[in-house]
Amino acid sequence: MLRFFLAYLIYSYGGLYRLMGNRYNLPEAHRLAVRLFSWAYRVDNSYRKARLDRGVLYWRELNQLPEALADFNALLEEDPAYAQALFNRGMAYQSCGRFAEALTDFETYLDLSAAAEDEYQFAAQRNIVLLRGLLDSSFGQ
Repeated sequence: MLRFFLAYLIYSYGGLYRLMGNRYNLPEAHRLAVRLFSWAYRVDNSYRKARLDRGVLYWRELNQLPEALADFNALLEEDPAYAQALFNRGMAYQSCGRFAEALTDFETYLDLSAAAEDEYQFAAQRNIVLLRGLLDSSFGQ
């Protein structure tokens, strides 16, 4: 319990740096947030949100896709039903043009989150329609 509490405090501190990085466009604040999220995860590796958010930071704010995918893949190896990791990996795949992989992740995400009323269901459904259209048009040519 103490490890989780310490990890949560470190993670929260990292979240403040992420917020400052986003608000003031400070890449160094994002890098510090990554280090703090990494530290929080090392303190308590059951605190998956720290690793998930580090992956999102790598992908969205720092444009470091290989590192982001490594985090998402590791989380999914531990728990293949981790819906948030699937959704974010799908978004990362989509952003770099790996549309078939993104489509698979979004479809799996919807299968997993169907009963949970997850906040990203609508976005996943919208992206599935978009990706199917892109893939159908590219294979039809």
